[in-house]
Amino acid sequence: MKHLTRSILLLAVAGAFAAQGAVNVQIQANGKYYTSPVYKGPVEEKYDIVFLGDGFTANEQGKFNERVGQAILALQAMTPYDERKMCWANVWRVNVVSAESGVDHPLQNNYKNSALDCTYGTGTYNNPERLITCKNSAAAYEAAGYAPAWDAIFILVNDEQWGGGRGAFVTSSIHPGDQKHPGGFGTIVTHELGHMIGNLADEYSYRVGPDVDGNLPYPYGEPSSVNLTTQTDPNLIKWKDFIQAGTPIPTTVNQPFGVVGLWEGGGYYAYDIYRPAMNCHMKTAEAPFCAVCRVRMREILSSHCADCDVTPLDPECWFFDLHKHLRFTTRFNCKFPLPKCPLCPESFLDNQILYVLEGATKETVLQVTDQLGEVIAVGVPGKDGLQVAFTAGVDQQYYIQVISPDVPASGVDLTSTLFQNGVEQELAE
Repeated sequence: MKHLTRSILLLAVAGAFAAQGAVNVQIQANGKYYTSPVYKGPVEEKYDIVFLGDGFTANEQGKFNERVGQAILALQAMTPYDERKMCWANVWRVNVVSAESGVDHPLQNNYKNSALDCTYGTGTYNNPERLITCKNSAAAYEAAGYAPAWDAIFILVNDEQWGGGRGAFVTSSIHPGDQKHPGGFGTIVTHELGHMIGNLADEYSYRVGPDVDGNLPYPYGEPSSVNLTTQTDPNLIKWKDFIQAGTPIPTTVNQPFGVVGLWEGGGYYAYDIYRPAMNCHMKTAEAPFCAVCRVRMREILSSHCADCDVTPLDPECWFFDLHKHLRFTTRFNCKFPLPKCPLCPESFLDNQILYVLEGATKETVLQVTDQLGEVIAVGVPGKDGLQVAFTAGVDQQYYIQVISPDVPASGVDLTSTLFQNGVEQELAE
């Protein structure tokens, strides 16, 4: 569920918590309580991830910033997160300052005074040591509220022992990588977001460890996740459309490599439950997503991309970005950023902008939105067509949006004109 925040609400929250010792959040160089390492569009349209840190002292905030950067690189390096240059995502970073470095390790009787009170597990069946949870949920929600919006709160803990988890929050250690896990904590990030974004289940067959509880039968009903099933009837398997004719059910031979079938084991149990492939990112951190999980993730992520993000070679997309004269033969909903597009000069910041659209039908909507998706100006009829005027502020991202719910069979021809402080800007024909 999307959680939107606004500055007036933040001030109220901050004031309410101040007397009780509000979470210590570092102010950024821009005077805000957050930064945006990845910004792809209005928060109402994108999947927003806010990264918080726990166990990072004031002197370790640079380290936290670096680890967030590494987490983003991990997403950019893995399919389908990486597709269309992560058009689906906004990533926000909020720097939470802890009094002590590190987080709790109950099995080692080692406890830290960290802002979000994150801890490794106690080693029991339902709380294995690798599971990282954060007990001060109020502080985590308060800190995340400083970002403009969030769909997922991802907490990186300042500890290199392998671990992570997904509950109300997504968590990961900052494991640097070793022989067993050469990808380091980046693979935890991509795995745990598979849980949060795609509701994908773990596909390994144990909770504590393969030598401890790795031989148990599955005792429950049909799982809700798309990548586990108890069904053995080929017609009832959730991913039956992925299974090629002639594939043995159940499946025991990985031939051809990566074959989708019905592989026993998953969801922390070894028997009576099945997964799509022999290996998958939801089973082994170093493996890619299997075909079933990859399609599930792609479906969700692509829903946060505009049509032109998904199919940028569509003429309706590139003509709209590059040409003064535009032609549409079907209904359209196009949005392009200012000034980061050929239609807009870089020097337009802090200037009066006028955008005129000639040839639009009376049903056409023309508007300008800011980076939070707020509409700041709406087009009105003028002598030369629809026009929208606004003052562009420094360091602000704006979008021109043109929506036409109905286009006549003959099509529609539009002409774009952009003025900066009253001077028409040259646009490509």
